[in-house]
Amino acid sequence: MAHRRKQLAGEKKLFSPSIVPRISAGRNDSYVSGAGTGTHAALARIEPIAMDPQEAKYAEAYVANSHAIELFSRVLDPKTPRDYAASRLGGAHVSPGDLWRAVRRMETAHSM
Repeated sequence: MAHRRKQLAGEKKLFSPSIVPRISAGRNDSYVSGAGTGTHAALARIEPIAMDPQEAKYAEAYVANSHAIELFSRVLDPKTPRDYAASRLGGAHVSPGDLWRAVRRMETAHSM
C-alpha cells in the first residue's frame, strides 16, 4: 500500500508535481509507424504550455504529439532508431546553447 510522506517544516522539495497537458481537444493523434520524416513533419503538432511566471523567466515549455516527438528526435539525433522516440520518450530538453541549432534543423526538416 502506497502512501505519501508528509513534508516536514523547512524540508526542501526536490520537485514540483505537474500534470502534462495534451494537445488541444478535437485533434486525432494516432501515430503512423514507419512514416518518413516528411509525413511526421506534416502531422506534427506543437503548442505552448502556460508556465508559472517565475519559471517562465528561465524556460519555455511546449506539448507535442507523437509525430512531433519523433520528428524532433530524428532531426536532432539522426542515429536514433525510427519510431523509437514516439513510443518511448515522454519529453525532451534542449540546452540554451543548442537551441538555435535545434531551431534551424527543425525549420529545414521538410527537406530531409
